[in-house]
Amino acid sequence: LTAAGGTFTRASTATYFDSTGTLQTATSGSPRFDYDPSTLSFRGLLIERGSGNFIRNSQFSGITTGSYTTNTSLSNWDVIPSGGQISILSTGTQNGIPFLNIRFNYSNASGTTRFLNFSTTTAARATVTSGTRTILSAWLGVTAYSSTGGTCVLNISNRSYTSGGGYISEQSTPFTAITPYALRTTPPLTHAATAGLADGFIYVTVPNGVNCDLTMRFGAPQFEIGSTPTSYIPTSGATATRAAENLTIPTGGWYNASEGTVTADAFNGTNSATVGITSIDNSASTSNNRMTLIRTGTTNLEALVNNGGVTQFQTSITSNGNTLLNKMGFGYQANNFRQAVNGTFGTLDTLGTLPTVNQLRIGVWSNTYYDGWIQKVKYYPLRVPDDQLQLLTQ
Repeated sequence: LTAAGGTFTRASTATYFDSTGTLQTATSGSPRFDYDPSTLSFRGLLIERGSGNFIRNSQFSGITTGSYTTNTSLSNWDVIPSGGQISILSTGTQNGIPFLNIRFNYSNASGTTRFLNFSTTTAARATVTSGTRTILSAWLGVTAYSSTGGTCVLNISNRSYTSGGGYISEQSTPFTAITPYALRTTPPLTHAATAGLADGFIYVTVPNGVNCDLTMRFGAPQFEIGSTPTSYIPTSGATATRAAENLTIPTGGWYNASEGTVTADAFNGTNSATVGITSIDNSASTSNNRMTLIRTGTTNLEALVNNGGVTQFQTSITSNGNTLLNKMGFGYQANNFRQAVNGTFGTLDTLGTLPTVNQLRIGVWSNTYYDGWIQKVKYYPLRVPDDQLQLLTQ
């Protein structure tokens, strides 16, 4: 980057996992080279959109151990036992991730189903409108589970309310057995026309006649606006945000305006909407003058050349999906374009011209962020032969 004059920007801190699987914090403007916290395998340079965590105390600061049989507020969390008992057994940190060990205990003879809530305070709910999408993620594991007379259920819930706080709908992920501690997410929730507020929390459902004793570990919860979760944003008393990331290299003596080849090795996240992987474009018109590699669906990778708002070349090849690696590339020259993905060719295109460009960007196209990991990007100042293009993507 120094030789080419490139810049990486992110106007905030951000978290990532190091090679030991420990959560770390990168300073403002520092790139994140991220590892899988479970397998410890290298995932790559993490490039993400900006986001925010609406849970005000995701680090559980100020929460101490204790047992509660009545509604109690604890440092931006509400404990609502609903006739049972909720106990904070211990707090701690595992691999840099703050957590609580919580026990839910209830022998329900009330005549109705009861819900034991460990929830964010109502003041921490996010403001949403019709069509807004939200998602909740957290590290979660069920360490002990006993349910007699029926089944009790632990739910991690993504919930929608009216502006007055009336319940509308939710998307939840349920647990009814001992479950390993791992990163969990709810399905995304699209909020209806009457929605005004949203939040995320956990609760245990105990039907009438059921004896439930459930212990869980709950770590680093994050409630954010969007269809897919992003990396953890710590909070301690207030909501917090992480800025978007940009890696940009201006064209210079290394760039050949008449032909070239770009390849990328990229490890997908879970965002399967149309997102950018690499883009050679014009900063004054990133959409209308560009040569891009884009993820357009769960298993589709597209190469596209646009000159002056007119598409010159566009192909899409079936690829590996979420949390999997893809090797891709395309060669371009006037009247000579071809894409390859994981060693498979797209159709040769023999018509088209090239745009005037001034920058190479990685992990983004226009304002759509990959939300995945970039392992390698290569640029060649010539349109390589097809057999070499195939080899570069195998």
